[in-house]
Formats: sequence, structure tokens, C-alpha cells
Amino acid sequence: APFLWPKNSLALQFRVVCCILLVIAGRVANVYVPLYSAKIVDSLTAVPLVFRWDLILIYIGFKFLQGGLGMGFLNNLRSFLWIRVQQYTKREVEISLFRHLHNLSLKWHLGRKTGEVLRIMDRGTDSTNSLLSFILFNIGPTIIDILVAVIFFLSYFNWMMGTVVFITMVLYIGKQFYLYIVIILITLCIFTLSVPICLLHYKLQRSFLSIYALQFLFSLIHSNIIIISNSYFCFL
Repeated sequence: APFLWPKNSLALQFRVVCCILLVIAGRVANVYVPLYSAKIVDSLTAVPLVFRWDLILIYIGFKFLQGGLGMGFLNNLRSFLWIRVQQYTKREVEISLFRHLHNLSLKWHLGRKTGEVLRIMDRGTDSTNSLLSFILFNIGPTIIDILVAVIFFLSYFNWMMGTVVFITMVLYIGKQFYLYIVIILITLCIFTLSVPICLLHYKLQRSFLSIYALQFLFSLIHSNIIIISNSYFCFL
């Protein structure tokens, strides 16, 4: 939050507010596009039959704002306004890291490689920008879409339809979150297996007790497979 909200620049604060309003406007456009599409289809069966130019023009306007695959007018305008805020965030994070590095002791700097420190700084600033953008423009709009869908079904149909939509979205998000956890577990298992494999190679070369190294490796592989399979079948 300190890096997202520019305290000393009213222009950048205005850009942040505009980006948030554009995100909300995009959610509104997502609601009205299917509504006006339904009205156009219903007008084709109306008696007397009248060609509704007004509905078509309104639909085209909302579709232009919404776009497709994130390429609508609102998304492009939001991306353009967010560039300066993103540059501000990157600069502030780099200055904060640089100030922190200067406050460290000489012993710490002598034990670190300069190129490694610079690479960590670059990755850290890029990760901070990506995290802020992902939270503000991906997670936030998704939550708003879920709430809008639940409210829409509650108001247009009944509470049972709204409850079904809410439970479905919660289960879907939970499944996606669980898949991320499984991927992390698999990555950790691969990492933990790489270390004993190196130790096994060393023991095979330096010692005649290779059978104990093989037993250690196979027991670790077996335990990791059990952890992954139990996690998967518990979810199912």
C-alpha cells in the first residue's frame, strides 16, 4: 500500500482513482452487455415487429467499452493510466531497497556478490509490481464479478439461484486454490529429491555403503508420493 498510493503527487493519485473507477465501469459493462443482447433477441419476436436501432446502438456502445479478451476501451485506458503509477511503484521500491542496502554493515557486503544483489533487486521490484497489478486488476474484479452475479440472480430470480451461483463459485475458487497448493507440493518434492540424489551420487563414488544410500533415496521417494496422492484423493 505505501508504494501503491503516491502521497506526494496529486496527479498520480488521480490516476489511481481513475483506474479503480475504470475497473468498476468494466464490471458494469459486463452486466449490461448480455442484458441488452437479450433485449435485442426479445424484440425480434415482439408484436408489432419494430427494428430496435436504439437497443443495437446501446449494445454496440457497451461492447466497445467491454471489448474481448481484455482488449476493450476501458481496459486499454486503464493500462495507459497505470503506466505512470507502475513506474512510481518501481522507483520507490528500488529507492527503499537501495537505502536499506546502504544501512547494512561492511561485513555483509563483503560476503555478497554485487551481481547477485542487483539481480535480486530487479526481481523484487518486478515481483512487487506484478503482485499489485494482479491484486488490483485480477483478483479484485473477479470478486466483484462474483458478487454482481449473486446479486443479479437474487434480484431477477430467487434466493435459491443466488445460493447455487455463490456455492458454485466458492467451490471453483477453492479447486483452483487447491491446484496451486498441489503444484507447490510437487515442486517442493522435486527440490527435496534433488538433494538426496546428489548425496547418493557422492556416496556411490566415495563409499561402499551404496545400499544404504539407495534405501534412503527410495524411502524418501515413497514418502513424497504418499503425500501427493493423499492430498489429491482427499480433495476428490
